[in-house]
Amino acid sequence: RPKARFSWNNAPQPLEEWVGRIELLKNITADWNNPNTHITSLIGFGGEGKSSLARQWIEELTQSANQPDAVFWWGFYENRSVDEFFEAALKYVSGERIDPREFQSSNSKARFIAAMLATGKFLFVLDGFEVMQYQEGDQFGEIQNSDLKEFLSYFATYDHQSFCMITSRTPLLGLVKFSSFNHRDVDRLSLEDGRALMQNLGV
Repeated sequence: RPKARFSWNNAPQPLEEWVGRIELLKNITADWNNPNTHITSLIGFGGEGKSSLARQWIEELTQSANQPDAVFWWGFYENRSVDEFFEAALKYVSGERIDPREFQSSNSKARFIAAMLATGKFLFVLDGFEVMQYQEGDQFGEIQNSDLKEFLSYFATYDHQSFCMITSRTPLLGLVKFSSFNHRDVDRLSLEDGRALMQNLGV
């Protein structure tokens, strides 16, 4: 098991003031509680608050009865290295008992991490994932890196209790074929919620 319960790699701090998104937060929790759902994507334009929403959801989840055993967050917008992602994830899920240098490729690391998903209830958050996707052409929305793409296919198909949340500006069209995948739209705050937020901030 991981040595620490949380691994925050470029994760935002929780917001001091939070309003709205009640229904969306409930829907994400429903995905988490559904044993047949392994991956949920939060899709929306830049600045809509996807990362903050994911962080807030984790804050609420860790106060609930059905908590994750461990949380691994990776901000791809800040660090786009797939090799570093797999190395960090492998170290984390193995409790730093496995040296990533023992594996010759990112694909072999991905397979090991996927196999480890069944040893606990892991929560992976892949934030800012649009930088790893094609943004135009016939491959729009597809994952550029083959090892990362295969890792998510493992996540979607393996028999385990773990869960992956992905935030992106671009729909993950390549994952739609998996029944264990859910797409959630993140829109701008409603007028009422925006007003409440401004009032809470003293405006």
